[in-house]
Amino acid sequence: PALLRLAQSETPDDRWWALRCLTEVYHPRADAGLLQGLDDPEVSVRQAAALALRDRPLAAAIPQLVSLLDSQDSLLSRLAGDALAAMAQSDPGMTQCLMDSVHRATLLCDSFGCTLDVARGSRGIDATSCGPSAT
Repeated sequence: PALLRLAQSETPDDRWWALRCLTEVYHPRADAGLLQGLDDPEVSVRQAAALALRDRPLAAAIPQLVSLLDSQDSLLSRLAGDALAAMAQSDPGMTQCLMDSVHRATLLCDSFGCTLDVARGSRGIDATSCGPSAT
């Protein structure tokens, strides 16, 4: 609980350190704290969350990480990509889940006549069916 409170601090440096520590806490509330870190207003805190998710892959983070591939901050984009790659390596089912997410996004874009630049990321990808044992 103390780390979760620190992750909500008004000081970005406190939030950054809290997320780095939460990387080592394997609990659903810690997972939620890491996911919230991806939406932090401070880019360095989002970077810390993406780095944490590289070390500790969470399927629930896929939509946010994919959207961060399109970040103007090149380090954040790289860390998000690294986290997604780590997910694919951590579980073969995760690779299929990531591919399915891109496929669903492509079909959605096709139906609306838009384009999807997979190399730069996409917003709104549904990863609700993803999980460590997804097939």
